[in-house]
Amino acid sequence: MDENTKNLYLAANKFLEFFYNSLKESKICELYLKKRNLVPDIIERFKIGHCIKLHDKILNFIESEKIDYDVAKKLGIIKYDDDNKILFPFANRLMFPIFNPYNECIGFSGRTLKIDIKPKYINSPTSLIYQKRRVLYGLNFCKEELYKNKYVFVVEGNLDVVKCHQNNLTNVVCPMGTSFTEEQCKILKRYVDAIIIIFDGDDAGRKAAKDAKIIIKNNNINCIIFKLPDGYDPDSFIDKYSIDKLNYYINKRKM
Repeated sequence: MDENTKNLYLAANKFLEFFYNSLKESKICELYLKKRNLVPDIIERFKIGHCIKLHDKILNFIESEKIDYDVAKKLGIIKYDDDNKILFPFANRLMFPIFNPYNECIGFSGRTLKIDIKPKYINSPTSLIYQKRRVLYGLNFCKEELYKNKYVFVVEGNLDVVKCHQNNLTNVVCPMGTSFTEEQCKILKRYVDAIIIIFDGDDAGRKAAKDAKIIIKNNNINCIIFKLPDGYDPDSFIDKYSIDKLNYYINKRKM
């Protein structure tokens, strides 16, 4: 491993701990996660954190940990505007560390806490350790189970993955963004014989599911599309109807 790659890994894991520890200081995050029915154990397991909006505190952390500013930029923690002023893209977002299959942090996905802020998610930019098209969120937590069961559920969002895992539906992953890619399909083919797509119950989700099915079929993998009711994603469906009902309909569809 060259020095540049090593520095990215080291910095990513330092920021992981910084964001996770910052979560405890945020009443807004605490209330938000409680509203989303996430329990402390699953928050700790996925190391969900918070990027505070106090810019000085972020800069002080970078300085105290001797993190190179260029490394912080490559991870998406900071960026520069046209006047070379430092900006903080993840500020005041819920932070989901992105792991490779070996449990190493390679980047972050930041979710806004406000419905009027777009985009909903911001991901780290492409770097030596993170290529969005080749990453599946949650794979590090379930790869052994995929080997065993030979099928996987692909959902759209990070919170869908987390909520499913919290409810013991653990062979679940999601792409980093709405598009399921050829590269992600080939990665899953190493583990499974079948892919079950559970995308959001809206027009965009249905179109993305059809596009994903074409890729999956072209790679000679069995594919099932499970259609959620209008307006639901796995997270909201579980909250409304329970994991048992989701499992019931999934098993019925698989038959």
